[in-house]
Amino acid sequence: MNLKNWKKWACIIALIGAIQHFIVITIAMFFYPGGTSTDPNTIGYSYWRNYISDLLATTAHSGESNLVSFVFAVSSTIFLGIVIVLCAIAIPFLFIEGKAQKISALIGSFFGILAGIFAIAVALAPGDIYPTEHFNSSLLLYVSFFFLSIFLTIGILIQKSYSNKYAIPLVIFDVIFVVYLILVIPISSTPGIYTPQTLLIACTGQKILAYAQMISFGLLFYSAWEKFKSLEVITK
Repeated sequence: MNLKNWKKWACIIALIGAIQHFIVITIAMFFYPGGTSTDPNTIGYSYWRNYISDLLATTAHSGESNLVSFVFAVSSTIFLGIVIVLCAIAIPFLFIEGKAQKISALIGSFFGILAGIFAIAVALAPGDIYPTEHFNSSLLLYVSFFFLSIFLTIGILIQKSYSNKYAIPLVIFDVIFVVYLILVIPISSTPGIYTPQTLLIACTGQKILAYAQMISFGLLFYSAWEKFKSLEVITK
């Protein structure tokens, strides 16, 4: 790896980080012992009634050890957080055509760094041991991604050399996040109102938001990698 090209490699590693997170989290689901917030007697991971955060707990809702699933999910999330920080530092170097683009990208980069830090915080604060810290870190993670996508969308739309198509997934993520904030956060932040029906809504909403985030930012990382490659060709 040529250190002069670290920005390009930071973006491709971030893309790999997003892909591995999806794969490893899926694997972790198979090792989850069982139990949901409303029923500790369920067997295994219920895709529609378990949160992703349940995989980041040391103990399952059933009372059994969740060690294997926990190790998979925590290590994957920490790695994702680290590579997001690296890519967030690199991305502003793409926006060089004007002051407005630079400022927008720098603000977006700041929120990207915060997103990476909060991803690591989510992993280091198991929900069964530090429920408040885990919930707040999760919320701030998505809030950081929300503002990251807003400012990078502005930068992409202003910069003529950046295809506007890469802004579309970011806008879709922001819309999904706003809907999630209005409909799901009140349920997630008030466990006392859980019923099987509200839990279904909350867990489904979280899955949609999480996968929208993975896809939109995976495409962003890919587009940034492509841009850095093209800049290499131009400067040679």
